[in-house]
Amino acid sequence: ILSSNLEEMKSEAFARCELLTDIEIPKSLTTCHVINLPGSVEGPFYECSGLENVRFENGTDKIARCLFAGCTGLKEINIPNIVTVIGEKAFRGCTNLKKIEIPESVTEIERHAFSRCRNMETAIIGNGVTKIEEDAFADCDKLSNVKLSKNLVEMGSGAFARCELLTDIEIPKSLTT
Repeated sequence: ILSSNLEEMKSEAFARCELLTDIEIPKSLTTCHVINLPGSVEGPFYECSGLENVRFENGTDKIARCLFAGCTGLKEINIPNIVTVIGEKAFRGCTNLKKIEIPESVTEIERHAFSRCRNMETAIIGNGVTKIEEDAFADCDKLSNVKLSKNLVEMGSGAFARCELLTDIEIPKSLTT
């Protein structure tokens, strides 16, 4: 159980905790410190192969930068419909994440938020999203089904770079950059 007053976490705080299967993230958590190694980002739950169930405390409005970077156990994630921002590299390298549904409350997906989610097949991006930053879904090798927000205004370079199975995507009229 994490403290309801927890504001920040260090890199690898729970790294390689194979027996950790379930956790609730407090709404007070705003900052994650990480180790950036060449080709890798090691977040607080790095290589937690057993972590499959994640809940966010009611009132969580942002998923912190690098929070689940490198968490290999996550197969699905339920983003609360009050979250407005998915932080930089929040789910980067979650290699077992297969599908993501972004709720209507989210307005921004920061850079590399879901990059290197190698087994992700589907990304459904709610109509609240107006900005997807660069490389947000880069290197998602199995990504083949994407539904973009109808209100998307800005999409950064390489947002879906090297997603070789993605052959068809509808670009909304609202997109300007």
